[in-house]
Amino acid sequence: MATCYECGAKRNAGPCAACGVPVEAADVTGAPRGKILIATDFHGHGDPEGFHIHGGPSHTRLAGPPIELGMDQPGAEGFVQLVSTKEEHGSVEVAVSARFTVAPNGGDHVSWGLSLRECWIGEYVVRISWTGAYSVMSYQSNGPDEVHVPWTAHPAIVAGVGPRNRLRVAMSGDTMRVFINGVQVQAIGARLLERGKMHVITAPHGHSVHVALSMLEVRKT
Repeated sequence: MATCYECGAKRNAGPCAACGVPVEAADVTGAPRGKILIATDFHGHGDPEGFHIHGGPSHTRLAGPPIELGMDQPGAEGFVQLVSTKEEHGSVEVAVSARFTVAPNGGDHVSWGLSLRECWIGEYVVRISWTGAYSVMSYQSNGPDEVHVPWTAHPAIVAGVGPRNRLRVAMSGDTMRVFINGVQVQAIGARLLERGKMHVITAPHGHSVHVALSMLEVRKT
């Protein structure tokens, strides 16, 4: 029985039962992973150690495997924080698996993702839409926003309701690398922000969003 490169779970052939990554993607990434700083499988109640679950979206624990944190967010504009690190981080790797549990009522760019190094200066945001596309942007409080990757379809993403996708973003110094289901899809410069909090987010675009999260971890890079 092999070990999943993405999440460390024991696995047989086929997608990893814990994080959903296909075996052919997870076994070829190769580089050694950094030490886990904080991680949660969402077992139990209350805030996991090192994280804060926001009270805005209603949430429930869904029996696994894997155990999931089901989040139901009514229609809203902008980004909605679901789970955040309690402390700021700089050069770390953040990974989470998520799936849509209900189809959004319209809106191709209804999405979930990660907000990285968020602070008073700004944030980096990587999102995956329910239609199978991803985007990378940076936002500044006193400057122009920047689209690093516009909405782009990628074969590594499993679109639709039900399938789980794993998003992993490695922040190392002034470089940010984006992995989806074990496949590196992008690498960009990240010189704007040195450190900040990390968040799992949704972008409802006025629609209700229903997602289930699992296997959230922050590692050293």
